[in-house]
Amino acid sequence: MVIEWLDLVTTFYWEYIGVPLLIGFGLYLTFKTKGFQFHVLRHAVHQVKTFFAYADEKGHGGIHPLKLYFASVGGSIGIGNIVNVTVGFAIGGPGVLFWLWLASFLGTLVKYSEIFLGIKYREQKPDGYYNGGFMYVIRNAFHAPLFSKFAAAIMCIYGCEVYQFSVVAETVYRTYPIDKHIVVFSLLILTVFCAIGGIRRLANICSVLMPTFLIVYILLCLYVIGHSYAKLPALFLTVFQSAFTGHAALGGFVGSSFMMTMKEGVSRAVYAGDIGVGYDSMIQSETSAQDPRMQARFSMISLFSNTFICTLSILVVLCSGVWCTDCAHNFLVTETFNLHFSYAKHFMAILLFLAGFTTIISFLTVGYKSATFISERWGKKVYSLYAIPALVIFSFCDNTTPQIIMTFCSGLLLCLNLISIIRLRKEIAF
Repeated sequence: MVIEWLDLVTTFYWEYIGVPLLIGFGLYLTFKTKGFQFHVLRHAVHQVKTFFAYADEKGHGGIHPLKLYFASVGGSIGIGNIVNVTVGFAIGGPGVLFWLWLASFLGTLVKYSEIFLGIKYREQKPDGYYNGGFMYVIRNAFHAPLFSKFAAAIMCIYGCEVYQFSVVAETVYRTYPIDKHIVVFSLLILTVFCAIGGIRRLANICSVLMPTFLIVYILLCLYVIGHSYAKLPALFLTVFQSAFTGHAALGGFVGSSFMMTMKEGVSRAVYAGDIGVGYDSMIQSETSAQDPRMQARFSMISLFSNTFICTLSILVVLCSGVWCTDCAHNFLVTETFNLHFSYAKHFMAILLFLAGFTTIISFLTVGYKSATFISERWGKKVYSLYAIPALVIFSFCDNTTPQIIMTFCSGLLLCLNLISIIRLRKEIAF
């Protein structure tokens, strides 16, 4: 009953509040900055070179920006870019890709703004590292400590990534002959160990795992798309037509309306790319760079790469035609790879583990930081009492339930974060 109510509220929010708020504010920033996204894209290679050449500034604490980039990517690029976006595609149709592109393009400036403000209002700890992010932005926007702690409490719920945890556990359980209880508890122990190490441990882990995942997954997708390149013009035409008309039911696809297509595209972009939600600002605010503009510009490039992965996931499903079958929505990409590669099931299990695990530990790390913001003494202990049982319980539920919870929380966080950014918009330097 509660989950059904959350689903109705979430659908209403995204169709009538979340989508207009994100698109509207994104358009405002685009016009105000005269298309700052194009400037960053045009000089992307120079930005990347600067990032790699950056040397930690003496006398300042924090973590190297490049390590934080992989920590950020570890949280944003994961199962949300492979499973979640294709589930949205199966619900909303091919037009979801168009709205995902639009939300990501306009969302780059929202992402820039939240990272900039998160660093601007951060606080340095005695050990030289930093605490920052959207809670500090909200506190400065409203001058209401209780309100910022309420937002941190929502992030604690969101930081317990029950959806991706359940997907990873189910994937391993279905692929290998291992008891599901063993899979769940082994993954839980590994997750908690990595998360309690903080952003520094997270950055080190993601710096090793994420490059492997990105290279392998991109090559697999390009191989599949390359085999169907002749279909691409017709498929892109379908994408643009479906974006404004919805799509009729076909095979295993349930059919969609215009509003459903738009809602699915924007909400999946926000979840997959962490646009305006606040997770990424907490990660990026620990940078050793003192100029917020540097880290904020690179977060835009991170979002572009995130959108690229989402696009590849949807295109391989479109090219294969499996979306027109009765294949389960969570396994569209896996089924597509099964058509092209031997032992694809095992490859995908490993890839989904790499993608999901980095996201799970990234989110849980942020959850612990949010809990500490609420109470330095009791935050972590109380949060563990919630997060550990929640990860276990929802791993034995249908994936739809944790997905609804995560979508609901992301919508609420987006609303709180965007209102704060709007109030502080004059403090942002592009």
